[in-house]
Amino acid sequence: MNKEDEWPWFKRGFSQTFSFLGDQTIEANWNDHQSVTLHPFPFRTTVTVPHNYRTVKKTNDSPDDFLKAFQTSSLQTLWVTFKPVT
Repeated sequence: MNKEDEWPWFKRGFSQTFSFLGDQTIEANWNDHQSVTLHPFPFRTTVTVPHNYRTVKKTNDSPDDFLKAFQTSSLQTLWVTFKPVT
């Protein structure tokens, strides 16, 4: 994914700094739907983690309708792999 297509919050990496990285921020780049490169890489090896989410159709109806749609939507899992820049 191109940086300009990413969600605005993440275009410049994670906003917080990490003391174990000398107070640097981490820049993340989506390579495809299931893999992200991190720089600097904070782990010893590639890490794969589950990300649970729900897909809820956008509606202009009441908050109660949204809540009902959320509650009846199925929980899905996306496995995301974090790896170093090569």
